[in-house]
Amino acid sequence: MSKQVLRVGIVGCGEITQVAHLPLLTEMPNYEVTALCDLSPKVLNHLGETYKIRNLYTDYHELLGRDDVDIVLVTNKDHAPVSVAAMNMGKHVLSEKPMCFNLAEADEIIEAEERNKVKFMVGYMKRYDPAFEYALSLIKEMDDVHLVRVHDYAGDYTINNEIYDEIRGDDLS
Repeated sequence: MSKQVLRVGIVGCGEITQVAHLPLLTEMPNYEVTALCDLSPKVLNHLGETYKIRNLYTDYHELLGRDDVDIVLVTNKDHAPVSVAAMNMGKHVLSEKPMCFNLAEADEIIEAEERNKVKFMVGYMKRYDPAFEYALSLIKEMDDVHLVRVHDYAGDYTINNEIYDEIRGDDLS
């Protein structure tokens, strides 16, 4: 039995999209990145060429109007407005953290999810990580823990800033 391919549109093509989301999504057989949106045409053209994605936008409303986008990955700086707009277009949403910046935005997101019968999720990537759960269980066994500081290094998050700066450019034109 073949699994459905979920078609993803990404709004915001900054560092986390370039070093984590795009490389991973394009290697997973059940996902297809069908559209990208960013303020920088230079970044869009580079990523479109690199990942062979033809549908490139500087206005997220255009991306949301596409029939070949089932899920919107929101990684830009304003998660709430994009998430609400996506859900109002019948799209499921995975948002980078933070979900929003105030209670009113949280209420809007919840209302849009319920009204449109879609799914909304925040990408808390470590919440169900076995190593994190194990560490948490150890901490719970300790007495009077007031602060825990953790440094976690996973994956190849070393971006070549020289290349990144060249792609990003000094302006958004």
